[in-house]
Amino acid sequence: MFRLKELRTDRKITQKELSSILGVSPALIGFYENEINHPAPNMLIKIADFFGCSVDYLLGREDDFGIISSANSEEENLTELERELVDLFRALPELRQETMLDSLRGMVALQEKRKRG
Repeated sequence: MFRLKELRTDRKITQKELSSILGVSPALIGFYENEINHPAPNMLIKIADFFGCSVDYLLGREDDFGIISSANSEEENLTELERELVDLFRALPELRQETMLDSLRGMVALQEKRKRG
């Protein structure tokens, strides 16, 4: 996890925020960053997906950020804000994703209602 702290601080995310996104304790993020504990393969993938890099980059095995290209051209055209929203959404458990979608639908419906008068 050589680059976890670097990636986290570049994004201006606290250990507590990242732990919430990944569904682990803040202490575990500290253990990962200090190489006291090592994440399981599925957690490595989750972290790499969140930061949009390859697992090899995350582990310090390659210098190229290793941006994973998507086959979906719509996803490639996302703004930075939209990409962050997608990354955060994907990091949530399914139940929280559904709650988030319900909230967003409610906000959009309220906005449409206000537009109509």
